[in-house]
Amino acid sequence: MEASEVLRFSLIVVVLVSSVSSSYLRDKNICGKPSCKLPQKLKFSPDLKYYYQYDAQVDTMFDVERNNSSTFTIKTAFELQFATFCHGYLKVSEVTMTENNWINATEITNLESFTEHILRFYFEDGLFQEVCPEPDEPVWVLNFKKGILSAFQNSMERLDLDQHAIETDVNGECLTDYRLEAVDGTTLIISKQKQLDSCVSRHHLHSIIPTSNYVFQTKYHKWSPMTSNLTCKQFVDHNIVSTVECSEHHSFLPFYNQTIGASTSATFKIHLIEEEDMYESDYSYKNMKIKRRTSLLYDTQRFLRENYSTIEETAALVVSMCNLNSEELQPEFSEVFNKFIHIARYLPYYSVSELYKKSQSLCPSGKKHMMDSLPHLRSSASIEVMKDI
Repeated sequence: MEASEVLRFSLIVVVLVSSVSSSYLRDKNICGKPSCKLPQKLKFSPDLKYYYQYDAQVDTMFDVERNNSSTFTIKTAFELQFATFCHGYLKVSEVTMTENNWINATEITNLESFTEHILRFYFEDGLFQEVCPEPDEPVWVLNFKKGILSAFQNSMERLDLDQHAIETDVNGECLTDYRLEAVDGTTLIISKQKQLDSCVSRHHLHSIIPTSNYVFQTKYHKWSPMTSNLTCKQFVDHNIVSTVECSEHHSFLPFYNQTIGASTSATFKIHLIEEEDMYESDYSYKNMKIKRRTSLLYDTQRFLRENYSTIEETAALVVSMCNLNSEELQPEFSEVFNKFIHIARYLPYYSVSELYKKSQSLCPSGKKHMMDSLPHLRSSASIEVMKDI
């Protein structure tokens, strides 16, 4: 009897312990696990600051018209600092953007968004198990920083053994091939190739066209309109990632067996500039409570306007569509129409209803443009207005 009671008590304890959420076992001020194992592959020292330079170039073009292309470059300086071998943060210090050899006139407040917050992370011997952004970190800035951290990630069990793994980073959950390509003195050169057609948790579409998310995977489709590849080289010197070079290419071929379509090529390089001794470690962030825990997956949260659209703003776009469509369809019309859709989507019901009622008096074809736009707004307000018509 006593033995059975002891057994039952033991089972109850096991059930209770297993039912406790992992969040209760975490420290509210620590990103990731409280404890940290000694790394074997990548050993960033808690006594040093690592300063890196990031240079990227993105080229987008239409094969039909070679002159119709765009080039965007971004240069960033950032640092990595570790409190332990696993717990650290990424801090961006300066950003420069250029588009078609013209310095981007982005408002200084937007550029300051890169440097305003640090991104804390838990880095377990090559894998970023968790990242912990600050509450006010803009989603688009967070995704950029996740891209930087993804370049450092390495899923190999040993750097001298080739490996195939399913890796989670900003690209999604993808099959990834690692291969030790060469040894140059004390530097190991590792080839990293992602099979982007195998990725899941990757694509998310926000469009005026009502569609469902498309899975670009060859195992589901014999032919895919999207062809993508990503290759990287990681240079590891004395267990520290000194350089990362990546090349990514995407081609959108909407018609089967066609070579005509849009393509985007992106190349970037991360290079270690210097290592600096930390005489006075900045661990003030350790007292900051963790408000959010997430992975390296790209955040597909839709951008919401901080200031709601006004009827005057959307009415002006209706007038612009009338002017562009007065005689024959102008190329700029689609741009204005698209802008109207994305702005009017956030209008409340009474605003959409009022805009529809006054559209006829705005310009001759104003009501027609409103009728064409309503199905694409895909909001509860637009549905109610269509029910009223």
